[in-house]
Parts: sequence; structure tokens; C-alpha cells
Amino acid sequence: MAGGAIHFELNNGIIFYETRNNQINIASSKFVDNNANQSGGGIYSSQGNILVIKDTEFAGNKASQGGAITIYDHSNLTFTGMNEMKWNTATIGGALLLIQSYLYTGVAPNMLTIANNLSLIHISEPTRRS
Repeated sequence: MAGGAIHFELNNGIIFYETRNNQINIASSKFVDNNANQSGGGIYSSQGNILVIKDTEFAGNKASQGGAITIYDHSNLTFTGMNEMKWNTATIGGALLLIQSYLYTGVAPNMLTIANNLSLIHISEPTRRS
């Protein structure tokens, strides 16, 4: 199963949100100690979705790929405000895994702290935009 806490796709997840090419906003939240057998211990999103995360913490999440977050299939991930990813674990992409997707970090004072993750960050096709 992908998406230990939230899975945005046409499949199963703890919180199931069937969507495609939509914007999903997550603010002032905590994703702590979630597990997924496959991808995205905290969040898995694909199929062209736009995921905007603001002032959110990801801690102690586990998955085989993307311990905290996996973004796949031409989706966009944007961090705004103060976000923290710590103590997440995965074989590939301890904190974050992006596959054929885009990462936006915005402009100051946006902040993304990534610390003490096992298998830090993996981007399969470098497509960083800021």
C-alpha cells in the first residue's frame, strides 16, 4: 500500500481522496509515525495533482520509497511557511521521493528543514523549479 496517512490517486490509502489534476492544500498539520509498505509513509500523490504544504511536520514516517512523501506522475509539490522533515526512513528517499514531478520551495521566508532522515532525498529526474 502507498500513502501511510494520505493517498491521492485512484487506489487505496488510510485517507482516500480520489482526484486527478487538482490542488490539495495541507496546512498546520503533523504526519507522525505513519507506515506504507510501498511509497509515501506520510503522503503519496500522483496523476498530475498539485500538493501545497504549509507549516507542517513529518516525523518518524516509514516506507520503502519516500519515507515522508512520494510525489509521482507529473505532480507538483510546493512548500511554503515553516516545514520540517525529520527521522523519516525509506530505502530510497528517506524524507522525500519525486519521480517525474516538480518541487517548488517558493521564496524567502519559506523554509524546509530536512534532518536525521535515513536515505535523505532522491530525485529520479532533476526537475527543480523555484
